[in-house]
Amino acid sequence: MSYCIRKANLDDLPVILNLRDQAREIMRSYGNTFQWPDGYPYDEKFIHDIEQGCSYVMADQTGAIVGTFALIPGPDITYKVIYDGQWLDDEPYHVIHRIASTPESHGILDVVLDFSESIAKNIRIDTHEANIIMRKGLEKHGYRYCGIIHLLNGDERMAFQKNVSLQPIMDNLKITIIQADLRWEDPQSNRDHFDQLLKEVPSGTDLVLLPETFNTGFPVNPLQFAETLDGPTMNWLSAKAKALDAVVCGTMLLNVDGHYHNSLVWMRPDGSYELYHKRHTFAIGGEKEPIEPGKAPLVVEFKGWKIKPMICYDIRFPLWARNHYQDGVYDYDLGIYLANFPETRIEVWNTLLKSRAIENQTYYIGVNRIGDDPEGVHYNGHSQVVSPKGKVISKAESDKETVISCTLDYEKLQTFREKFPVGHDWDPFCLPSSDF
Repeated sequence: MSYCIRKANLDDLPVILNLRDQAREIMRSYGNTFQWPDGYPYDEKFIHDIEQGCSYVMADQTGAIVGTFALIPGPDITYKVIYDGQWLDDEPYHVIHRIASTPESHGILDVVLDFSESIAKNIRIDTHEANIIMRKGLEKHGYRYCGIIHLLNGDERMAFQKNVSLQPIMDNLKITIIQADLRWEDPQSNRDHFDQLLKEVPSGTDLVLLPETFNTGFPVNPLQFAETLDGPTMNWLSAKAKALDAVVCGTMLLNVDGHYHNSLVWMRPDGSYELYHKRHTFAIGGEKEPIEPGKAPLVVEFKGWKIKPMICYDIRFPLWARNHYQDGVYDYDLGIYLANFPETRIEVWNTLLKSRAIENQTYYIGVNRIGDDPEGVHYNGHSQVVSPKGKVISKAESDKETVISCTLDYEKLQTFREKFPVGHDWDPFCLPSSDF
């Protein structure tokens, strides 16, 4: 959906106030009963925005006004003092306030942020802690959480800022893949082995990728081998990420609050991490109860890239990998599968990696193991990096432990998307949200 944005006038005031009331109800429907109590923001605020030339309305293709917001030059008195953090800079800025829309309108926040950034390169904005939708939207657009500010009535708000001039250049992402043989049911031996392989990681690497269940092999008994979030393999991942000054990513069996998962760990150099629990557990291959399927996908923001990591059997389910495009924004730019994919099905692996890259207009990386397990299953690797056009950029030698590195070019991805904008024609389908 495309929208026409123009400055508001006083004739628009009744519609704007109605949008305010609708936005309040939307927030309440999502459990945010704290922000915008009845009558707030006051009518006078919207009148003042219009009179100052700072109020905007958004019309859909029929001409109906479906959204409104204010873009106001700073300084803002409530932003003078910030707690538990600091602003990115002290440069002049604009503030976005009073975003409201109809429940039927989608992508409004993306359009507001894109439009505002075309006018002002340094923007600050605040929202209530309970406004999860707004917070996620701001993070998706590269806004950084800065701290807590207080409104004039003393209420707390979470403060965010984005300075376009400070944004990282998104044309280089250096990836290193570790294709390795795994020691069966021997976490310490596997960690020791990867200690040696990681010595080959080139300096300047941003992201290091290890195979699925890199510390035990697959499948193993979770009651015996699942670790906790403070266990030895999590601590090892943290130490490796810090030493390499890179994100290190692999999967392992985790016991999270009594629930067993095959979990992908996205470990940052500062010791913070994200988890993705494998959605499609491979029951026919022995990955069954008590291992539970995950419910939520994961998309990580990293150096300006949006990255979606997944695990092995997930590759057979295209809807789980589905990219989306709306108002110039893609859900993700790089997809990753960490796997234990056997030689007998390696053509499936090779084919589906290319398919996922082509159909989602993203780079794709598949990391697989080599060697044999006690059940006689042979793994021959074929770890590889695939371009959005389905071309293999880099591939590890079959049946050989290999450390390969390559650099992904964001500008080439964007150029391809602009020249062949198939995302505009993707069917508007989403998985049911009840699970996540």
